[in-house]
Amino acid sequence: QSQGAGLVLTDTPLLDQQAAAGTSTSAAVARRALGERVALLYRQMPTLLVGHGLIAGVLIYMIWDHTATPAALTTWLVVFECIVLARVVHVLRYRQAEDAIAHGKRWGWQFAVGAAATGLCWGYAGWVFYLPLLQVSFPIVMIFAGLTALSATSASLFYPAHLAFVIPCLAPLAIRNLLIGGSFFTGLGIAIFIGLAGFALLARRYQQVIANAFTLRFENEELLELLKAENTRVRAASARTNAANAAKSRFLAAASHDLRQPVQALMLFMAELRNRSHEPPDEALLDNMQSACDAQRSLLNALLDMSRADPSVVKPDISEFPLAPVLHGVQSQFASLAESRGLTLRVAPTSRWARSDEKMLERILRNLVSNAVRHTQQGGVLLGVRGSGETLRVAVYDTGPGIPEDQQSEIFGEFVQLANPERDHRKGLGLGLPIVQGLATALGTELGLKSVPGRGSQFWIELQACAPGVSTARQESAPGDPLTGKRVALIEDEPLIREGLAVIMRGWGCDVLVGENAQEVIAASGDLPPDVILADYRLREDRTGIGEIQALHAHFGPPTPAVLLTGETAPGQLAKINEAGFPILHKPVMPLKLRAGLSAALSGE
Repeated sequence: QSQGAGLVLTDTPLLDQQAAAGTSTSAAVARRALGERVALLYRQMPTLLVGHGLIAGVLIYMIWDHTATPAALTTWLVVFECIVLARVVHVLRYRQAEDAIAHGKRWGWQFAVGAAATGLCWGYAGWVFYLPLLQVSFPIVMIFAGLTALSATSASLFYPAHLAFVIPCLAPLAIRNLLIGGSFFTGLGIAIFIGLAGFALLARRYQQVIANAFTLRFENEELLELLKAENTRVRAASARTNAANAAKSRFLAAASHDLRQPVQALMLFMAELRNRSHEPPDEALLDNMQSACDAQRSLLNALLDMSRADPSVVKPDISEFPLAPVLHGVQSQFASLAESRGLTLRVAPTSRWARSDEKMLERILRNLVSNAVRHTQQGGVLLGVRGSGETLRVAVYDTGPGIPEDQQSEIFGEFVQLANPERDHRKGLGLGLPIVQGLATALGTELGLKSVPGRGSQFWIELQACAPGVSTARQESAPGDPLTGKRVALIEDEPLIREGLAVIMRGWGCDVLVGENAQEVIAASGDLPPDVILADYRLREDRTGIGEIQALHAHFGPPTPAVLLTGETAPGQLAKINEAGFPILHKPVMPLKLRAGLSAALSGE
């Protein structure tokens, strides 16, 4: 995982996802199933309407010679065919509708209205044209029975449409037979009612079977989509895990190599120094030992910077400030290095102000400029500000070798150095860009890169512009008062470190009260309160420096200025330490930085 990048894994099981979807998913499936049933009904409708039109003509032909009202038959046929034509037009409207499936219920009821009109027309014929003659009753009953059976297997796709057709179609015919009387026609009327009820039950059952089939189909499709999404999520999570494991292995291998190198050199120099113990100190040998210590300290500081760049730890201190002093400050830090490499390091003039965290911006630019100077062989590096309106781009340009497009995402990984496979520490550690990315993420801003191989690179960060005004940014603290004569309470449980710190501070003229915990310091104090407290954070027996400082405060009364010393780099631990509110010095700490930290605590800065 790249520094500062958020990695979110959704581990909700598939069944949990289905349960979370709950009623809404079931309702959606039901609506879709209804829409598909109605769509099937409309697809069958043209054939049904053609059949109705033809059957109506055949019926009129069969009973024409047995009724004295041919004009009524003709009028009925014209009205019936008009109803059929209107329903055909309705089918065309349905086919042109873009959201017909989504509004299946509405279209189903519209179909039911048309079915009711057709049923009423047939029912009128059964009531008006029916005669107790075999030549008339037989074709009418047979045709009506066939129409009802056809409706039971087609219009039942939307059950109200079936009822809207068969009830007005068969009920008048059944009642007509009952009114004629006699055992035959009475029995025929009863049989028609029984058939009406039977076909209604059959149609209801048929609709349930079709509805269940559609529902099962769509539920299976949704389950398949969920399975596909789950498989995709699992593959993506697996890929991220593999990438994280590979990054961790690369991190550990690189960190182990880079830590071992200066330690190995230091061990050799110390062995040589021991061999020369009878001779005066060799300045060159001491310089080499100091270089090895500096190299190790540089790596440890870079690892600490990575931890402090974690968005979960760092809390931006937003203020409004001019950009020019920040750019020139970074330029001054790298001017001598750029000059030694024959490079120009320039700052484009700017009068723009930004709203951000000035210290974090400086750290970002410091890392970017360090990378640019280190990798540029000829030409130079330029810091500049571009943009108008509410957004600014603070950019670092270089004339270095550039970065191939297919490798631009890789360079933000920890210990990744494209041109340093031998891991020469003089070419850097490969931690600058991950730190920059983490800080940019913490600021909630965009980090950009544009690079052309052979022509150089451009890194930029976007900031919110603001109007010029009085700077509210924090200023660097000036060195505090001398420590000579000050009483320092030192809490450290590692004997070597405790002794080293005590020797250094006594060399500054301090009265050092030494102990592994607050009780030992109190015992050595003679009940005279210290002027300042220096406590290691992680102590034995699950104690912390925070607790020991609080114990000293409780014993001596008014809170004494205190500084925490820690070697922690884990983001979670750093967050806890920051919450305590005490100034923090990170191991390994240089004597000058230790003195400055204690002096600042004494002066209340």
